Amino acid sequence: MDHRVHEAVQEVQSQGQLDPEGVILFDPSVAVRHVVTPDRTTLRYYARRCWSEGRSKALVAARVGSHDALSNERRHALLILPRALRSALARFDLVGAVQAAAIVSGLFITTAGYVAGLTASKEGR
Repeated sequence: MDHRVHEAVQEVQSQGQLDPEGVILFDPSVAVRHVVTPDRTTLRYYARRCWSEGRSKALVAARVGSHDALSNERRHALLILPRALRSALARFDLVGAVQAAAIVSGLFITTAGYVAGLTASKEGR
C-alpha cells in the first residue's frame, strides 16, 4: 500500500472516524472527482476556516470539557502536523516552504480562534 494512503488511513483511524466493523478498500484505478470552488483555494478561506474551527472547538470544550473535546486535535497537533511539517521541509523547495508555512500558520490561527472562543464563552456566563 502506498505510504500516503497508509498514513491517511492511520489518521482517520486515530480520529475515531472509522466504523470498527468497517472495511477499507483501496483501488488505485478508481478516480474520484471532487470539485473545490475557487473561493476555497485562497489563503483567506484557509485562515477563516482555521479560525472557525478553533472557535467551534472552544464551544464544544465549554460543554463537554477540553479533554474530551480536544483529544483528536491534540493527537493531530502532536503527531500528524509534525510529520507533515517534516515532509514539507524535506522538499527543500518553494512548495515545501509554502506548505510548511501553511501548517504552522493554520495551527496558530486555529489556536487563536480557540482562545478567543474560550474567552467569549467565559464572558458570556
